[in-house]
Amino acid sequence: DGCECEWLSDTDEPYGGDADCDGVDGEIGNGIFVSKAGNDTAPGTYQAPVFSIGKGLELAKKSGTRDIYVATGVYVESISLVAGVAVYGGYSADFVSHEPDIYETAIMGASPTTALPGAINAINVTGNKGSARVDGFTIFGADGEAWGESSYAVYIRDSGNAVEVSN
Repeated sequence: DGCECEWLSDTDEPYGGDADCDGVDGEIGNGIFVSKAGNDTAPGTYQAPVFSIGKGLELAKKSGTRDIYVATGVYVESISLVAGVAVYGGYSADFVSHEPDIYETAIMGASPTTALPGAINAINVTGNKGSARVDGFTIFGADGEAWGESSYAVYIRDSGNAVEVSN
């Protein structure tokens, strides 16, 4: 009858099913959406996702949005985590399902720079425990450009327990 979802809560963080019955494991109104079919000039909404995780982080930081939901695919970029923002991979292309084991989401790091030495970076991130989170990704560091040069998939420095990497 269209009421198959049992409303459990207004708060719906990923991995809890669709507790708020909005059609997404997470909160449509409290998320930025990223998809390989998106466009970085879009607002990052459920109906109009952005193309890059970096743009999603920029929008989340600007708007104070808590979560970024990333659809399956390979994202070739390096990102810098932001305190108070969680980035979740493992969504289906339509964001209806969140299963990282089925909807693999990969980050392939870009060539390293001083500001972004790894594929995922957290430098001087402060805040509450786990306030900057990355979850549900397969992560590949870029190859070093010279013999003996380091390659980082995840680079965390001076961040304490504010950063959480899981799944």
